[in-house]
Amino acid sequence: MTLNVSIGYEHDDLAKNKAHVSSRIVGSANLTANFGERVNANVSYSNFQSYTNVRSNFELINQENPLDLLDTLNFVQLSQNANIAVGILTKKSETRQDNLNLNFSYQDAADKQGGIYRPGSVTEMINAATSYSVNFLSSGWMLAGDLNFNNSRIQGANAVTWGPTLTVASKVLKKKVNVSGSVAYNTGYLEGTKQNDVVLFRFNSAYTWKEKHSFTLAYAFRWRSAPDKPSRNNSLLTFGYGYNF
Repeated sequence: MTLNVSIGYEHDDLAKNKAHVSSRIVGSANLTANFGERVNANVSYSNFQSYTNVRSNFELINQENPLDLLDTLNFVQLSQNANIAVGILTKKSETRQDNLNLNFSYQDAADKQGGIYRPGSVTEMINAATSYSVNFLSSGWMLAGDLNFNNSRIQGANAVTWGPTLTVASKVLKKKVNVSGSVAYNTGYLEGTKQNDVVLFRFNSAYTWKEKHSFTLAYAFRWRSAPDKPSRNNSLLTFGYGYNF
């Protein structure tokens, strides 16, 4: 078990010429524990002020092109950040290994000016996820199921999104080509009213030739529906090439 703790005092207006002065106690704590060979856990908390980007895990799940950098919500101050992660090795043999992972995070962010929170700027975000993966060591196949949940309160409005994801991955053609496929479904609610349903199919493949040439091929299909609106679908095919000098 490892525990790291830090604490300090933060204040501004060192030149004593500001109209507004702010100060606070800041700190962080991180606890990592291994309960034998099969269970490990990590718990962390901090309230340091920092410029940060906050986004739901569903933004990553629902994006069409995994190479795109998503726009995020930018907050001047991250007031609190708490994370809990637990990993459990549920089965281990010469041919198979199963893992269960549980994750929970809480973020409290807000814009702050003159030591005062701006009205309507406080945002609370809860992300929770559980996943179970099965690795077939002899064949190289991997099967994983995930269940994700997000609850965000932005400017007083409460939004909830949840949904499962199923992923299959392997190495084929004498283990020279990495391939993976996934299907994800999630649904969103705003103040208890359903907003949308999203279904996403994704396929990815990668091949490296002579350690210098890399080829990637990806395909994504997304179907989206919303109440009182016609459903929409779109697909994207991407081919990439890279050369390592």
